[in-house]
Amino acid sequence: SQLIADNAKFQPMVKNPRKIELTDMLVMLNDERKEIFSEIKRIIKLHLLGRDVRKRTAAQTLVMFFQAYWGVMNEPMNTITGNLSEMFSKYKADDELKTASVTAGLDLLLSEFESCNKDFNDIYVQRAAIEAAHELSASEQKSIVSKSYSQFCNVIEQAVNYAPNEDILALFNNMNDLRKTYAVPTPTVKDEMKSELVKEIGRAHV
Repeated sequence: SQLIADNAKFQPMVKNPRKIELTDMLVMLNDERKEIFSEIKRIIKLHLLGRDVRKRTAAQTLVMFFQAYWGVMNEPMNTITGNLSEMFSKYKADDELKTASVTAGLDLLLSEFESCNKDFNDIYVQRAAIEAAHELSASEQKSIVSKSYSQFCNVIEQAVNYAPNEDILALFNNMNDLRKTYAVPTPTVKDEMKSELVKEIGRAHV
């Protein structure tokens, strides 16, 4: 009964649906960042080829600034966030750039771009915190479940000692093998050789 209760607490920690939900949100926000930046670049290219001198001049100013960040969206997601934050800081500190973005009609789109990047960072931080807490709690609960399982094995062992039969002995051997697996998650070469030897003996008997 204790093993069943402990295992019931452990299973939700393994699944961790909240982390999966936040990961899906991160993918969505990252796709949105890519779409916004692609639109910004399209508008800049359009003005560079356009007949409006003011917009063409503004686009030339903007393209010189964005050139260093032109391929930023090809970086890993968390790297993108830092690079974009740096880009927005430089942009907001430059009055000429802000004026050029207004002239090119990109000021609102850039503001949306910055908000999207901030949202991505907020969710990323949340997921990292949940992941860290989840790993700690899952590790602790795993220890509790393993202890309950070991105690249950001891009960079966007593049954083997005092009231042995083929069924209870087979059950104990299977459970004991599983207990050893969890106790030593990474088998040594010696263990692997022993396992192969057991298999060979089994095939020989067959």
